[in-house]
Amino acid sequence: MKCSEHHPEDLQKLLLDFVLVSLPHLEEIGCRDRENGDIFSGEAELMGLLDQTENASDPPPIDPNDKSRLFQTVSRSPSSSRNYVKTLLPIVGLVIIAGIAYFYFTIPGIGDTFRPQTELDLGVRYHLLEKHGRVATDITFYKCDGFSWALADVEKRPDIPNPVLQLGSYTVKAVPNGANSWDFTSRPLEAGDKPAPCSEF
Repeated sequence: MKCSEHHPEDLQKLLLDFVLVSLPHLEEIGCRDRENGDIFSGEAELMGLLDQTENASDPPPIDPNDKSRLFQTVSRSPSSSRNYVKTLLPIVGLVIIAGIAYFYFTIPGIGDTFRPQTELDLGVRYHLLEKHGRVATDITFYKCDGFSWALADVEKRPDIPNPVLQLGSYTVKAVPNGANSWDFTSRPLEAGDKPAPCSEF
């Protein structure tokens, strides 16, 4: 076993063994020194060696009032907080930028389709039923400059010999007129007629 692998208890035991073996010689030396007039004690030498061994094996006590340790702990805490904030800020910035980009690119532009509010959808259906006597099925809404434009499919009436009732599509223009209110104008589409969204009547 290497020296560096000894524990303090092993070293103390070895030292005690050594002292016990050397004790007769220390006493003999002490007696001889006393005869020569020197003040020396083998027992005192032994006690000094034991005190040094105990002091070397025991760690220094921690002073609870040591303000330097408290200062080091407090000084590390703000540093950790700053590092956390520095790491978090870029992530938050990327999330905000991604949200703005998503919102910007999903806003319908002129000529794009959009999902209408319930009042607008019901208003178009009621207008077609009241003015043309047609029941709307599928309606596609387009965003235009200052108004909404809709392409509505309606039920055909083959049981009635009216050529208009054999047409299956209408275009509807809805101009806002107050909160949840619109002015509607519409016309049937002839066979093969494919108007561009937001086109005027």
